[in-house]
Amino acid sequence: MNRQGGHRPAWTRRLAGDQRGQTTIFVALAAMVLICFLAFMVNLGQLVHDKILAQSVADMAALSAANVQAAGLNEIADINMEYKALERDLKRWLVAGTWVNAGTAQNLVSFFTNFMSVCNTMAQGASTIYAGMAHVVAYRVLEWHNREHGGSRPFRMVPLVGPVYPGLRLTALEHRGQEFQAYTHIVPMICCQQAAISFVPFRLMPITPSSAVGIPAAGLAVWDSYLTRDSETVTYYRVLVWREPVKVFANLPDLGFDVRLPTIMAASLAMPTGGNIEDCKPDYIARFAPVDSRFKYDIPFYPYKGKYSH
Repeated sequence: MNRQGGHRPAWTRRLAGDQRGQTTIFVALAAMVLICFLAFMVNLGQLVHDKILAQSVADMAALSAANVQAAGLNEIADINMEYKALERDLKRWLVAGTWVNAGTAQNLVSFFTNFMSVCNTMAQGASTIYAGMAHVVAYRVLEWHNREHGGSRPFRMVPLVGPVYPGLRLTALEHRGQEFQAYTHIVPMICCQQAAISFVPFRLMPITPSSAVGIPAAGLAVWDSYLTRDSETVTYYRVLVWREPVKVFANLPDLGFDVRLPTIMAASLAMPTGGNIEDCKPDYIARFAPVDSRFKYDIPFYPYKGKYSH
């Protein structure tokens, strides 16, 4: 080989013309970027999956609890219907019957009013019991969801309802009605020829063995009474559900790829609508409502406003 002539060895010429392995460098450089994108997609997919599950359990819990509240309000409407029916029967008996004396008529009034008092007590109890059962049902939904989808990262929930309504009661019930007036009933005395005038301070009732022949006076006082809700409050059920984030698929802080996944949160609000307690219409059903709705006796919802919805 003539080195002075500038000729290179054959092996150097072969090496200079061999381009195999050049892409290895580019693949090595791009692999890190591809891994970062893959980790990002896996982490994002896990976040979306957790968000869907969290929103599902929030909606299920809120709607189930609101259905219990609707059942409670329907029960109160039915009780109110019975309450009004008792008053209607009382009036019919008082109008139809002619009584020996005011005490006899008052006994019949007391008989019916005792049952109306029972109705009132039942309605107050339903307002409290169904409010508590709404919480029980919501947490049972959460327990079922955790058994099915919770795994090592269970979902957690807190009801965002007011401390008074509907947290402890569905609503405040109170008796409403006109001021009663005495009605006059003229009864001929059996022992003498003089007429006696008796005043019964209540509404008017079918003929019983205690009735006697007499002359009912005209213009008998009639007034309606019923149970009514607190007009300033709304019955609803709102929940906040969250889940701890999953461990990141790949985290490379030394290369500037430092990922911290947020806690997944979801909120939902449902409420009974469609019925009417005062009109004795047990037509309440549960419907979703905007999650950031504001109610009297509500607790602050500002940290979540506009972030979490159905």
